[in-house]
Amino acid sequence: MEIKTSYLSFLLNYILIFLGIFSIFLIYVYFGNPFSNFSIITIIVLIIIFAIFLLIDEIIYKRLYTYEIGKTGIMEKFKFISKKEKFISYQNTTEVNLTKSFIDRILNIGDIEVISTNAKIVIRGVKNPEKIYQEIVSKSNIEKEEEQ
Repeated sequence: MEIKTSYLSFLLNYILIFLGIFSIFLIYVYFGNPFSNFSIITIIVLIIIFAIFLLIDEIIYKRLYTYEIGKTGIMEKFKFISKKEKFISYQNTTEVNLTKSFIDRILNIGDIEVISTNAKIVIRGVKNPEKIYQEIVSKSNIEKEEEQ
């Protein structure tokens, strides 16, 4: 099963970009130009640079990272100029963690961290993380060790 980061995980980034631009607009409309040392253009340019960094974060995680849950383990693929792959077999999995913030619980997204003896893969911002988490735990050695 191939997994990609959900667009919902970047919702906070979009809100921050909108609030930054909207707040500058409101300050300029209601107070004129209260920034004596900075021009409004300088502040707008700084917000645009901040927005570009947030969008680069989205591009990196949404488009360049792919995760694959297979029969024998989990593979993380990063494709940009070159290709980088990381694989953790279920036999070597020592820990699986599911993390969801308050907003993540509302949007039903979360991060899954898979740790082995020599590697770590973080599947960031996926939809229905409980389902994926349960699938990984059921295939890994963690559950088998707890039964013994």
